[in-house]
Amino acid sequence: MKLTAAQKSELLRLQMAADGKGLFSSKNVTSQPHSSGIMSPPTMIGSEIGSSRSCAIGATITGMYNVDKRDRADGAIGRFIFANGIPFHVSRSPYYKEMVAAIADVGPSYVPPGEHKLRTTILENEVSKINVQKEDMRQTWARCGCSIVMDGWTDIAKRPLINIIVTSTAGPFFLRAIDCSGKRKDASFQYELLRDAIEDVGVDNVVQVVTDAAAVCRSAGLLIQSRYQHIYWTPCCVHALNNALKDIGKIQWISDLVTAARDVQMFICNHHTSLAMYRAHTRKEFLKPTDTRYASYFLLLERMLEVQAPLQALVVSPEWARWSESKTDMAKKVRTQVLDNDWWADCSYLVSFLGPIVEVIRYTDSDSPSLGEVYETFDSMLGRVKLAIKQREPSLDFYTTQVRPIIQRRWDRMNTPLHMAAYAINPKWYVERAGRVPPIDDAEVKNGFLDAIGKMYSEEEGAKLRRQFVQFASLSGPFNKRGARVDRIDLGQDDPIGWWRIYGDGAPELKHLAIRLLSQIASSSAAERNWSTYSFIHSIKRNRLTSRRAEKLVAVHSALRLEHRKTPEYLKGPATRWDVDPEDDAQVDVEEGPNETQHGLVGVPLSMFEDANDSDSEGDTPMVDPDLFVQQLDAETSGALP
Repeated sequence: MKLTAAQKSELLRLQMAADGKGLFSSKNVTSQPHSSGIMSPPTMIGSEIGSSRSCAIGATITGMYNVDKRDRADGAIGRFIFANGIPFHVSRSPYYKEMVAAIADVGPSYVPPGEHKLRTTILENEVSKINVQKEDMRQTWARCGCSIVMDGWTDIAKRPLINIIVTSTAGPFFLRAIDCSGKRKDASFQYELLRDAIEDVGVDNVVQVVTDAAAVCRSAGLLIQSRYQHIYWTPCCVHALNNALKDIGKIQWISDLVTAARDVQMFICNHHTSLAMYRAHTRKEFLKPTDTRYASYFLLLERMLEVQAPLQALVVSPEWARWSESKTDMAKKVRTQVLDNDWWADCSYLVSFLGPIVEVIRYTDSDSPSLGEVYETFDSMLGRVKLAIKQREPSLDFYTTQVRPIIQRRWDRMNTPLHMAAYAINPKWYVERAGRVPPIDDAEVKNGFLDAIGKMYSEEEGAKLRRQFVQFASLSGPFNKRGARVDRIDLGQDDPIGWWRIYGDGAPELKHLAIRLLSQIASSSAAERNWSTYSFIHSIKRNRLTSRRAEKLVAVHSALRLEHRKTPEYLKGPATRWDVDPEDDAQVDVEEGPNETQHGLVGVPLSMFEDANDSDSEGDTPMVDPDLFVQQLDAETSGALP
């Protein structure tokens, strides 16, 4: 342990006192008996030393002894962390500091709770607090509306579970996880689960239910849509785009390109020598691809392009030539592939036109409101894909005959009148843009808005909303206010809900609808990410947890994180994004060398590394939450291949 100069000086004084020298020697210090017979703290003798000086000396000596106590406490915490495999970044959690402070407040008499009390009394107490949080969130649900999100999964004990999350501008709220063991997960069963969730949350509070586009989910969603006048079933945007990537990946030349890239990566990562040589040329690790998440092949090629120069330097290096395995047929194939400039050009071309699709996946794969952005984002995405292809193939035959039909088919299966209504009442899309018309002048959008109004409202209410919509689009009537047009450019771009709160008072019905629609998400990612929480809690080491207790643990885990994310400390201070940012030794222990590096997954939605449910599957495989990437101790999704 390193001591400061002040601590060294104090230790010297203590040593002098022990040797009978200086002001702290025994001849200058005396202890006087207390009335109870207990010796009082040492006091100084001599006119030159006052009582205040004595107190300071006593406090200093006490502080020096506390150094040892603090070291013992730190060591005890460290041993607990090390023995139980707990990540270092847990120390940034506000609940870690809260725990230590509470123990210190009780003092030495504190006896920590045992296993039974933790799993019963304490857990139940925290679950009861969630109900209070739920009632608080009802206010947001009533004011801004909410979405019911549902997804299925199979846990470590092979139990089929269905996860239901409520999302709103207040954040996702874990409602329940249902153990479906022995039950048929057909449309009728899923409809009943959604119906019960809607009744629990409040029928008037729900705007939409979001699931993947599997046939059974579609049927259940349409049953909900027919039962409740104002509620829509909305297919998950992320699933639609992932399935589009899957279809594009089946095109022969793209499939061959991806296979070659995987062969290069697998060969290098499956040999310790080649992997060590690769790491000597770059600090960037390969990403681990999966066969079931279709965007993963894009990420694989993107990373390959980033390490093109190191790879080429590797296969022409003297170390590679001296390596015994470099003489094998596979090594020669890898070397030829890495040095093939035409192959790299094809990789760059593929990444260039798939990039816009992946960007939309990243944008919508979140808990942030995006329903009012989806229609325009898809349209813009198609334009960017077309432009990227045109730079390589001016004829655009590949785009018109293969790429566009694939994306359009998936879009047609996902697009609903609710998407168009949210787009139509978003003020940011009424700003003049070259080559674009306002939503009210787009026939498809206008008809979609009218269809949504016709379903959600009575004829009398619909007539009022239609009049207000025309006034909103033209900034006439109650919208003819100073600043309304300018704020479409400024405020409307960043905060369309804020625009409505300022300028929508003259059209309260349309304002209410706009705030509800613009506050909704466009994907089921909230439910799918929660399975990462579930798998983290109900892990192989805890596979004897009952589904009921695991559900409680997931509920408490989610609620505590949501609670702290609403505090200023979450965005600034020692606990900034404590549950999101991964533990990265490369940022701390630089001297450990290039092997201690991050794996390039920060900021990449990990949902791209799991299975996307196709439209004809039941959709039981979850996406993975980047927020929970930090908790995967084995770094399964972030490390290089074995």
